[in-house]
Amino acid sequence: MNSNVQQKPGVTISESPGSGSENPDTRSPVDTKVHFSDEVWQRHLCPSRVAPQMARIDRTLQAIHGLHTLLQRDWRGVSMRDTAPESCTHSGLDSFEIDSLHSAADLLIGDAMACVYALRENKDDCWGTGGRA
Repeated sequence: MNSNVQQKPGVTISESPGSGSENPDTRSPVDTKVHFSDEVWQRHLCPSRVAPQMARIDRTLQAIHGLHTLLQRDWRGVSMRDTAPESCTHSGLDSFEIDSLHSAADLLIGDAMACVYALRENKDDCWGTGGRA
């Protein structure tokens, strides 16, 4: 079988080759791990459309906590450096890094609020109540 199967060029770089291709798609997903909060919320007896929203809120709050911890650690380090510069070597974050962390926290908070709003207002009947909130 020396003939090549002709295929049209892929539309995107991530498009898989067709089943008749001599170059089969042997790629595996980049990340097959499931976040622990997804597993926890999938075990709860809540509607199937609610569990992913709750897991997303859970992950978002964990990320916000991490950002807050970084900002708080930096603030404490700068305070220690200002009160006892001879005993502290903390250089601190620059203003761009601090602004970036605050912006990331703002985006994450907005995402969590959108998820909570969708749950509270029963958007797309996520609670399975026929659209009643």
